[in-house]
Amino acid sequence: MTALIAFRELAAARELIQRAAEAWPESSAPRVLAARVALEEGKPDVAISELDRAGTNGAGPAMLAVRGRARLLLGELATAAKDLDTALEEFPGDVALLVARSEIDLRRGDARAAVARAERAHAAHP
Repeated sequence: MTALIAFRELAAARELIQRAAEAWPESSAPRVLAARVALEEGKPDVAISELDRAGTNGAGPAMLAVRGRARLLLGELATAAKDLDTALEEFPGDVALLVARSEIDLRRGDARAAVARAERAHAAHP
């Protein structure tokens, strides 16, 4: 499913995610993946809704990363920064997280922090 999302085969990803959610209703993983699809579709509010449906049993770094990116798109900078910072503790070299966190720094007027994070992202994947 992750590959389908990466290649923007979102309809196929949604179909597989739905099957997974039906097969494993207690698992938060399908909801987190559905939230990622919603983000790719530019629907951060739907992403947040999917994560809310996932509950707290899946509130690990992957879920926080998706929620942080969704909150960033919604303009909720403080909560987005908190989610992304927590996710970065687990995935310190994750380029997407560093870029999203850099965007928050820029929106807050902290260009120096944004550049430092961008340099970390580049160093992780030159």
